[in-house]
Amino acid sequence: GCKPALLRDIRSKQEEARAVLRETGRTPKSNDTSCLEFARHVDEVINMEAILTPTLSRFDDVVITEDWTDAKHASNLFIPAFYQGHSSFLHCVKEVAEQFIRPRAQQVCNAVASVLDSIP
Repeated sequence: GCKPALLRDIRSKQEEARAVLRETGRTPKSNDTSCLEFARHVDEVINMEAILTPTLSRFDDVVITEDWTDAKHASNLFIPAFYQGHSSFLHCVKEVAEQFIRPRAQQVCNAVASVLDSIP
């Protein structure tokens, strides 16, 4: 038979393995589950709203006026009147995304990355 010390080591390792399985589960977690658990953990550790509000407040200076949108409109007699604004709308959305949203979204991503980098 095995020596008593060896049996104790084996049982100890088995108990450690069982503890790990209880914590992690026997089957791999889905990416969604892992992300949700991470988000819950982050929410418990830091107040993301307080940290990101100053970054998001940079969007306050975005002003879209009727004159600006009217300048983007081009009439098309081949499209029914109630669809006339569709292409203008798409043009405005594209321009807003390029001028305002994309650079600011990068600022938000940088702020989030900075916060995550600061987590010990």
